[in-house]
Amino acid sequence: MENSNADADEEEEVTFHDIKKNLKDYNVKELRSLACVLVDSFYDLTKEKKSLNQCIDELESEKGILITNLSGLEEKCQQLVNKQNNFIKKGGASDMRNVQSELEVELKRSQEELTLIMKRNSELEKDVIHLKAELEKSLKWNASS
Repeated sequence: MENSNADADEEEEVTFHDIKKNLKDYNVKELRSLACVLVDSFYDLTKEKKSLNQCIDELESEKGILITNLSGLEEKCQQLVNKQNNFIKKGGASDMRNVQSELEVELKRSQEELTLIMKRNSELEKDVIHLKAELEKSLKWNASS
């Protein structure tokens, strides 16, 4: 039972208020130890503050870049909206249908051309295989002669 009380006493956190209240009761060795702990804590906090300030600076820099990019994108978006509006005002809907049909015709022509190219490629592959076989026969015949 005494061990649990001792553990509880060791685990109790000492606050600055407690230290201030009991400061007159500390001896020189305890005060030096306390000073070391406080200096180390101050150093760690200063280091952490510098690190956090660097992070803040980097984030602010990124924020500036993002704001610049955003304004550029907003301008481009507005330009596209203006172009779209002008296109619609000039009867662009019928023009778009014409462009779409032209693109569909071009796509069909390209697909047909691709089919022909694929067939030709297949024929050429067969020719290459046939030529390799003939070459091997030739080489065997020359070697046996």
